[in-house]
Amino acid sequence: MLLEDEGEGEADSAQQQKPSFQGLFDELSAIVSPSESSDSSTEGSDQSSGFEVNLGRTTDIHSSLMECARAVAANNVAGFYDLARDIRDAVALQSTPLQKVARFLIDALAARLAGTGPQAYRAISAGISSRMLVADARLPLFAIVVNFANDVILRACAGANKVHIIDYGVHCGRQWPSLIKAFSVRPEGPPQLKITGIDLVTVPEAFVAGQRLAAFARSNGVQLEYCSIQSNSWESVQPVTLANELLVVNSNMSLQHMRDEWISVNNPRRLLFESIYKMRPKVFVMCVSNASFSSPFFIPKFDETLKHFTAKMECLDAWLGWDSIGDRDLVEKVFQRAITSVVACDGLEQLERPDKYRTWDSRAKRAGFQPFLVGEEVYERMKSQWGGYACNKNFGCGKDENWMLLGWKDVILCGMSAWETKAQVL
Repeated sequence: MLLEDEGEGEADSAQQQKPSFQGLFDELSAIVSPSESSDSSTEGSDQSSGFEVNLGRTTDIHSSLMECARAVAANNVAGFYDLARDIRDAVALQSTPLQKVARFLIDALAARLAGTGPQAYRAISAGISSRMLVADARLPLFAIVVNFANDVILRACAGANKVHIIDYGVHCGRQWPSLIKAFSVRPEGPPQLKITGIDLVTVPEAFVAGQRLAAFARSNGVQLEYCSIQSNSWESVQPVTLANELLVVNSNMSLQHMRDEWISVNNPRRLLFESIYKMRPKVFVMCVSNASFSSPFFIPKFDETLKHFTAKMECLDAWLGWDSIGDRDLVEKVFQRAITSVVACDGLEQLERPDKYRTWDSRAKRAGFQPFLVGEEVYERMKSQWGGYACNKNFGCGKDENWMLLGWKDVILCGMSAWETKAQVL
């Protein structure tokens, strides 16, 4: 499966007619609609010269960072600091996406070498969560994964009087206002809606999200019951479900925070999928970051981190430009935190553990799930939206079986899929 590059001709297709579910995506599309400034910022990024002096090419940047990583892996303190000093001097006044990632990686390597990775992660995390909603909503990835998930859920719930959504990784509840608004204008009227928001104990916004969503639902004429569950062991949570509810399970870029088989013998990810299957939801929507940071071998993990976050930073640079410095700084801080978790921390202290979408695909199938039919028009709409951002040919979209994939250049950034349980034999 290859990503399909979206040429400039896709700019017109991004203006195609919206889906018939009026109001579903209006709120977020206003936030993430392409701006004229994006084009100019993209051109500026393409003209950047990279490191100065001996670090003038992308290959030199990559090889120098890999040398730093090998020095840390060998506990070569003097060698690392010599290399790190040269790189820091070279990028001190530079601001290309790769150079920013280089600075974050050097800081993370220094924290790893000093044994202060967890402390560095907590320091970067301070003050981020309360503003993450605004930062994420500025990114095209956020809008598209929300559009995909809510479109699938809305179609699956057609005609249902009672709908229960179990959301693993609810965060600030930022996915649900647009769906609530869509439910409010259904021809058959809105359903009685229940949302069970599950998140880590370190996410205080998970509880507050319920109050805000309830108020928003009331203002749109939707009856909402919200239940908040906070746990670091999602596989052990047993949400209460009723037989007369249409059940939906959702997880949007959050499964990466779960422990995996490299950390726990019982493999919490496998147990969670088995638990979800036993609930027998109408649909299970899964959107995941496409990266593998769980390897016990440091050098491959570092190389994957370098490639993944360079692509993300370039995508951010092409989209936000320089007209949104505050949002840019906040999103970059979120990237820095993730890089610190992956590079400076190991074992239970590494809190960011995404996997490749094919690994999640295998987990779903082993648990018994089969693909949920998603119309081709949904794929075409997501493809047009992603390809239309900044009219930049580097935004790529592809499809692999029931997975819709978004990428930048040759790097797949995320995958979206929908699943259902097999019919029960009576």
